[in-house]
Amino acid sequence: MIHWVQRDALADGAPVFRPGVPRSRHVRILQSRAIAALEELVPGVVTRLEAAGGTVLPRPP
Repeated sequence: MIHWVQRDALADGAPVFRPGVPRSRHVRILQSRAIAALEELVPGVVTRLEAAGGTVLPRPP
């Protein structure tokens, strides 16, 4: 069993940066192989991440 202790109150509505998570403002990037692996493990995950506000960036040449 896992107990998760959240020290910041979660806001209703739009997402906000939380003071208890010092790196919450840092950008998170999944490389193309990581995206492919996630899609294999959890089909449709990229579509759900995009629906939640995630952005798919084009690969550099």
